[in-house]
Amino acid sequence: MRLDRILFSPNDDSYNPLPFLSGQAFYVQVCPTHNERFRTMRIVHLTPYFPPHVGGTETLVSEIASWQSKLGHSVIVLTSHSPTEAPLNETTSNGVDVLRLPTKEILERPVCWGIGNALSRIGRLDVINLWTPFPMADIAALRYARKRAVPLVTTYVMDAIMNDVLGSRLLARAGTRLYNQFQTSLVVKKSRLVISLNRTYARKSRFLSQVPEDKIRISYQGTNTDRFLPRDSEYGPLKQFKSAGYVILLALGRLVSYKGLDILIRAFKEASESREDMYLAIGGEGPLDGALMKLTKSLNLVDKIGFLGYVPDQDLVDLINTSDIVVSSAVSDLENVPIVILDAMACGKPVIATDVGGAREQVENKRVGIIVPPKRIDKLAEAMERLIDDKGLREEYGRQARKYAESISWSEIAKGTLRIYQEAIQTVRQ
Repeated sequence: MRLDRILFSPNDDSYNPLPFLSGQAFYVQVCPTHNERFRTMRIVHLTPYFPPHVGGTETLVSEIASWQSKLGHSVIVLTSHSPTEAPLNETTSNGVDVLRLPTKEILERPVCWGIGNALSRIGRLDVINLWTPFPMADIAALRYARKRAVPLVTTYVMDAIMNDVLGSRLLARAGTRLYNQFQTSLVVKKSRLVISLNRTYARKSRFLSQVPEDKIRISYQGTNTDRFLPRDSEYGPLKQFKSAGYVILLALGRLVSYKGLDILIRAFKEASESREDMYLAIGGEGPLDGALMKLTKSLNLVDKIGFLGYVPDQDLVDLINTSDIVVSSAVSDLENVPIVILDAMACGKPVIATDVGGAREQVENKRVGIIVPPKRIDKLAEAMERLIDDKGLREEYGRQARKYAESISWSEIAKGTLRIYQEAIQTVRQ
């Protein structure tokens, strides 16, 4: 008999894909077998952004949609027209049809027009996968799903956040709470099933935690283990440091406050005071680039820290493989598990991650890397020093990291979402 999900204790290693977890029992999706077959489905992903727009969620949606298409399903993505130079309509190399809708950015989120009409034009659908937060699109998706008896599955990526409303942080905080509660009450709770990227966030989010537990399914983030492989590389801007034998630390992502990059820079300052052969590379763009560069200069670290700016997707494998350690210094549960951390593990790199979001669920402490408390400069510096000083430990963590990455390939993650869809479809029929 095949079960759609299994309830088990993390202390029961007889069936536990993540045996290092500890705590209370919880629901987790069973990994599908390689010979498992799914009936062909017509799937719509409704997501605020999609490549070429850059971000972790964009990668997540793109990989899952692509693998669902490769597995023989008809997959359509409805998304914002951002960036504006992206085509309005296209079919990706993996057979995913993408439709970009008229868009206006309001309060730091895309608002799209014509979602209901677009869904109607698509015709028969088996399931809609809504990726939140996506203002207005969420209401349109729920209305259409109810009218046509199509199951709505909501992937709750994170709580919405606004940093500024009419120049006021107070208004931003109030608006954030209001929207999150509105979205949770009127859309998320009324979805057939809700996907969380990890159980920690499902428990800790003030809003997602309001959803009944029997509606929540866990689908971890994955990595492309065929593309992200360990190999010798010398990424151009870092070549001189690699050749000189420096230990290179890498942080990659948007330069925004919840990434905690100011904490990382200060921790690096503390760790690098006793040695010269270490270098920190920070890749990405964002509103804090000027402030972070100014901080680097004030700490006299200009020669030890480099800002790489935007890193093209085709350069990521070389960049990660040029580095020795990959670091996430996030300070907020808004950060789940950065995909760059999982990609680094696939490349056989040891990682350092702060204990926020679901990091502890996918980064096994002292096996694939080191977990440190958020906002603790001293602990982050200690973790850096430990890995920098012990090449053998870095190599052992890297080997174990690769093994773990092989268990979370995107193909298996996509199959897991298909099982969730099938369960949602069954609830409509009952």
